[in-house]
Amino acid sequence: MVLVSTAQTSLAELMERFLDWILRDRRLRPATAEAYRRDISRFIAFVQERHGGPVPADQVTILDIEEWLASTPELSSTTVSRRLYALSSFLRHLTDRGIIPLNPAARG
Repeated sequence: MVLVSTAQTSLAELMERFLDWILRDRRLRPATAEAYRRDISRFIAFVQERHGGPVPADQVTILDIEEWLASTPELSSTTVSRRLYALSSFLRHLTDRGIIPLNPAARG
């Protein structure tokens, strides 16, 4: 059975599929996948709280990302960069698979 992902699939489920992919196909270390999980989970919790519930993947905006990063001003620039990289990688994965039309974290 092939599982089809859509923008309506929960962000948490899409994240799990992304993490499976980075472990299986990209062969990243489990510690790296766990760091991605923490960062992406924090974003998902933030955006759901901000919007009052689940948000379809294609409704995530650059404003959501900017407000999430700004919500913890005490973090070092290194931590902010790592969080943004993890989230951008996740959103790029969704874009590459046609689940969302554009990566809101992409620059340029």
